[in-house]
Amino acid sequence: MDAVSEGAAGVVFADGLRAVSPEGATGVHLAALHAARALARRQGERVFVTLQDTGGDFGLSGRAGDRAWVGGLSGLTKTVAAEWAGAGVKAIDIGAGDAPVEQVAARVVAELLGGGADVEVALGPGGVRSVVEHHAAAYAPAMERARVREGSVIVVSGGARGVTATSLASLGHAHPRLALLGRTALVDEGPETASAATEADIRRALLARAQATGIVQSPKDVAREAKLILDCREIRANVAMLERSGAQVSYHAIDVRSADAVRACVGEIRRTWGPIQGIIHGAGVLADALIASQTDEQFDRVFGTKVDGLRHLLGATEGDPLEVLVVFSSVAGRLGNSAQAAYAMANEVLSTVAASERARRGGACLVRSLAWGPWAGGMVTPGLARLFEKAGVKLIALGAGAEALAREIASADDFAQVILMNGDPPATAIPVNRAG
Repeated sequence: MDAVSEGAAGVVFADGLRAVSPEGATGVHLAALHAARALARRQGERVFVTLQDTGGDFGLSGRAGDRAWVGGLSGLTKTVAAEWAGAGVKAIDIGAGDAPVEQVAARVVAELLGGGADVEVALGPGGVRSVVEHHAAAYAPAMERARVREGSVIVVSGGARGVTATSLASLGHAHPRLALLGRTALVDEGPETASAATEADIRRALLARAQATGIVQSPKDVAREAKLILDCREIRANVAMLERSGAQVSYHAIDVRSADAVRACVGEIRRTWGPIQGIIHGAGVLADALIASQTDEQFDRVFGTKVDGLRHLLGATEGDPLEVLVVFSSVAGRLGNSAQAAYAMANEVLSTVAASERARRGGACLVRSLAWGPWAGGMVTPGLARLFEKAGVKLIALGAGAEALAREIASADDFAQVILMNGDPPATAIPVNRAG
C-alpha cells in the first residue's frame, strides 16, 4: 500500500485481500505495521481497519489454504484496540471467493457504517456475519494409539531453552528421538567461570580474567559473554534432563529464519534417525514496544522466528510422514496485547496456518496451535509475573504446562486451535464463530 499521508485520521488497510504467496505475506504484515505506526503518532481521533480474506471466518474452518499466511492482520488490529483507547478499530475477514468487487466493497462499507463496536468480525460466504467467541472445552480422552512412540523422530524448534524444553519432559517416557533446534551455538566454558553460579559472579570472573591477561573488554562484551555461558549451561542441563526422562536427544544450532539452514539440518536429522514423524514449533523471541516505536528490525526478529520458521520447517518436511504438528502460539495473538503487535501478528499466523494444515492433512496428523497464557518461567520475568498477578492472571506452572502439552498431543479431538491459560491444569478454550 501507499504510505499513510501526514494528517490522516484513519486507515483502511486492504492489502490482506489481494493475492499473495506464503513468502510474500510477511511484506503484507510489515506494510500493515507501517500504516499503524504512522497513525499511532497522530493526536486525536483515529480509525484503523484491516481487511483480510482467510475464508470469512478468521481461518478457523481451515478453508483459507495458503491465504492463512495473511491471518496475522487481525492480531495487529486487536493490539491497536488494546493500545489506542477510544479509537475506532475493526478487523474484518471477508470470504470474497468469486464475488464481484462491488459486492465485496458493499459488504465492507455496510459493516463499517453499521457494524457496531465489534472488533473482530467475519463476513462469510452467503452473506453470513459472525463474531469470534471463546468457549470452554474440556480435555479430550486420549487416542488408543499413541502419536509419540519409541523411536519417533520429533523436530523441536526452540526446544533447548525455556518453557519449550520443560514441556518436552512429559514426552520422554515414550522414548522418542528429540532433535532440538536453537539459535545458540554451544561453546566450552573456561575454568575461571566454572564455579561461578550467578550472572554477577560470572561477570566478576570474566573481568578478573581480563585484568590478569591484559585483555580489554567492554562491559557490553562481558555481559554478552556471561549470557552466552548461562545459555549454554541451560541447554546442556535441559538435554541431560530430557535424556534422563527417557528421550534420545540431539542439539542443532541454527537460525530457523534461514530456509537453507533448516533444510540442511532436517536432512541431517533424517539421515541419522530416519523420517520425521513430528514437529513442535516452539521457537520465539520478544521485542516488546508500543506500535509507535516498533522498529522493522524488531518485527523481523519476532515475526521471522515464528512465521518464517514454521514455513521453513513445513517445507523441509513436506515428504515426511508427519503424525504430529504442534505450534506454540499465544493468547497475545488471540486477544491482542499492548506493546506486542509483532508478536500478536506472528502468533495469529501460526494459528490460521495450523487450521489450514489440519484441513489439508486430515486425520492422519494431529495439527494444533496452542495459544498459551503466560508461564511461570521462560520469557515471563519476575517483573512481568507481578503485573500478571496484579491483573488476576494465573501463571501456568512448568509441570502443569508440560502435562497439558502431553494431553494435547494424545487428544482424540480435532480442534485446530486451543487456548490454555489460568490454572493448574491450564483451563482450555477454543475460538468459534457466532452468527450475529
